[in-house]
Amino acid sequence: MEHTIAINPDLAEIREVRAWLEERLTARALQEDLIADMALVTEEVLANVIDYNAPGQGAKIEVELRLSPQRLELVFLDSGIPFNPLEEIANPDLSADAEEREAGGFGFFLVRELTDQVAYQREGGRNRLSVFRDLKESG
Repeated sequence: MEHTIAINPDLAEIREVRAWLEERLTARALQEDLIADMALVTEEVLANVIDYNAPGQGAKIEVELRLSPQRLELVFLDSGIPFNPLEEIANPDLSADAEEREAGGFGFFLVRELTDQVAYQREGGRNRLSVFRDLKESG
C-alpha cells in the first residue's frame, strides 16, 4: 500500500502531513506508540528539509508512505540543495552537560533512534531520505 502527499516548504504545513500520516497508520490499526514515533520522525525530517531548502525556492516536498505487513517506509523527496543528514548532522554528545553541548543534532538523533534504518540518496536532482521501521502488527 502506498500513499503520497506534497507540501510547500513551509513549517506550517508539517501539521497537515502529521494528520495525513496518523490517519493512514491508525486505519492500519498500528500501535499508538509506533504512530507517535513515526509522526515525530516525520516532523523532524520535514523541519530539516525546510530549514535546508533555499529560501524562495518554492519546490514541493513529497512524502511517500509505503506499508507492507512487515515494514513501514517513509520517503522524503525534495529538490533543495544536496544535503545528506547521515553525513552532515553529527550525533549530539550526550555525555556533555546541557550547557556544554553544541546546539543541533537532537532531532536527527531521534530519527535514528526511532527507526530501524535510514538511507539517503541524491538522484535526479533531488534529495531522497528513506526511513524504515519494522512492524509488529497489533492484534
